[in-house]
Amino acid sequence: MASGYGNHGGITRCFPFWQDVMACYVLNTTQESDAGKIKCRGYREDYYECLHHTKEIEKVARINEAIRRYQMGLGHAKDNAELASLGLVKGSYDPKKTDLRPDSVWKN
Repeated sequence: MASGYGNHGGITRCFPFWQDVMACYVLNTTQESDAGKIKCRGYREDYYECLHHTKEIEKVARINEAIRRYQMGLGHAKDNAELASLGLVKGSYDPKKTDLRPDSVWKN
């Protein structure tokens, strides 16, 4: 993955993030001490997010759960606040374009 070459030629989508991680490691570590790696935590998290999409998947699951509860009529006021806190644009929710299965992702 870190070679930078994708399956279809060219660079992979995460290679720029990998370059940032490596650049940070080079600038902040020495042969005697690698304590500077702590400074690179943000770059490493961005790279892992690009690879695995864990934060994105968790956010989509929270959105789908809030929508499911909203449609079931469980605590509309709480769900409205929760939907707003998830960063959705007010008035953009269209139930015809949403798949609420637990394994699905948000579809526009």
